[in-house]
Amino acid sequence: FFESISPQPYLNNPASESISPTQAQTAQTYWDTVGKEVAPMLHAAAESGLTRSRYPIDLSQIEIKNPPHLDELGRLANLLLLEALMACMNDCPHDATEAIRAMFPLASSLESEPFLPSKRQYIQILPVIVDALQHSLHHLSMDDSDLAALDNCLASTPSLENQEILL
Repeated sequence: FFESISPQPYLNNPASESISPTQAQTAQTYWDTVGKEVAPMLHAAAESGLTRSRYPIDLSQIEIKNPPHLDELGRLANLLLLEALMACMNDCPHDATEAIRAMFPLASSLESEPFLPSKRQYIQILPVIVDALQHSLHHLSMDDSDLAALDNCLASTPSLENQEILL
């Protein structure tokens, strides 16, 4: 079901346009059935302060391409993006800020993994964060505390230039 409501079509609308009523209803339905239950757990994990990967990777499997946990992290990032978009639709800037803030630890949990597919997933989560930021900043009036919280997250995110990766 999640693949059918990818947040990307909402972001592809020109800034002056709203999403269609059908898109809004589909997003709301998914949010009500899945997102509302899962998002608080993601926020708790983001606030836990863990900075190192705890993902099980068996490097003895030579043909391992993309371990299941990496796909799950991508879906979780998209769920947080949906949370930010729902906050935009409902004019809730603080909720959008909190959704975006929860994305940063999700990405950084992969940052220091020495496994190439993990690095790729890290790089794939970063544009999701950028999409959420751009959409939220464009569609919401955020107060100084929300802007400062986002600024702190951005300031603590390492540049891709500092990553030792081979693609």
